Amino acid sequence: MNTITHDSIKKLIWKAAAVSVILLLCVFAAKALKRQSLIANAETKRNLKCVSICVAEDDTLWGIASEYYSDEYGGVSNLVNEIRNINKMSSDRIDVGNYIIVPYYE
Repeated sequence: MNTITHDSIKKLIWKAAAVSVILLLCVFAAKALKRQSLIANAETKRNLKCVSICVAEDDTLWGIASEYYSDEYGGVSNLVNEIRNINKMSSDRIDVGNYIIVPYYE
């Protein structure tokens, strides 16, 4: 037959208290890390701008996108698609002398 002693109850209480303290420390650490991440994101946040450029000979949409690309787009193809959307283009074809709007981050 199992009997519960005063010492076994004390040990159980100490273990529960230790686990509670560890969990509490984990919660505080997670909140601190999240806060630091938010602060870092706010410090690196850049402004979205647009520029109107005149298409020159030998310009390609991909070349222009590569020139204005930054990590916020997650890939040059995403910026190409954004340029196409902004300019209501149905293809990647651009004509010399035409102006296109190109978004970029500063």
